[in-house]
Formats: sequence, C-alpha cells, structure tokens
Amino acid sequence: MVHLLTVLLVGHWLGLPHTFEGGCSNTDGCDDTVKQAKPSYGTMKTPGDVNSCFTRSDQTCTPGQQDTGNLKNFMDYTDCSSQFTPCQGGRMKEAFSWRMNRELRKGVTFKKANDP
Repeated sequence: MVHLLTVLLVGHWLGLPHTFEGGCSNTDGCDDTVKQAKPSYGTMKTPGDVNSCFTRSDQTCTPGQQDTGNLKNFMDYTDCSSQFTPCQGGRMKEAFSWRMNRELRKGVTFKKANDP
C-alpha cells in the first residue's frame, strides 16, 4: 500500500488536508467530500477488489448510518483509495500552479515548458 501513502502525501504537499479534518464540521475545504467524524480505515473484503470495501460505522456523522462517501478518497485512511473529488482536483491544480510559478530562493525558479 506504499503507492496509496505516496498519493496521500502528494495530496498534502498540494495543500489537501485529510477528509476527516475537523470531524463533523468538515473543515477540509471541499464541499464535495462527505463529513466524517474519524478516518474510515476501510479494508477490502476481497483482496484487490476496491468494490468490496467496508468501513467502521463509528466514522459517520449520521448516527445509525454507515457512510461510505470518502471510502475511496485518497485523503482518507483506507486501503480502498482510488479517487479525488473535483474540488480536491481544483485545489491541487491551483497549489501546483502556485508552486511552479514561484521562486525557490532568490534567483532560482522553475523553468516553464515553453521557456527558451
């Protein structure tokens, strides 16, 4: 699962918090992630089959309901990660643009593809 951890860490580098940041107040900055009290810790019932994933019921913000809304989100703690939401994608694109257009230190910048 090292590749999933790598994607999660790149998400952090690009400014994304965990989907469960702030608990049920959902302060991850995206309105298209489901509010969740705790990490999902989702696991696959059938190894290799992300559609067989299940999660603990105590991570939901709706008592008595099992919510799987972030179960496949890279920014949750789950073995079933396979996606970002459109909002997360937009935030990462914006962060990447900012990182690529800034000076690393005085006189050192990233070269753009069409620069001579």
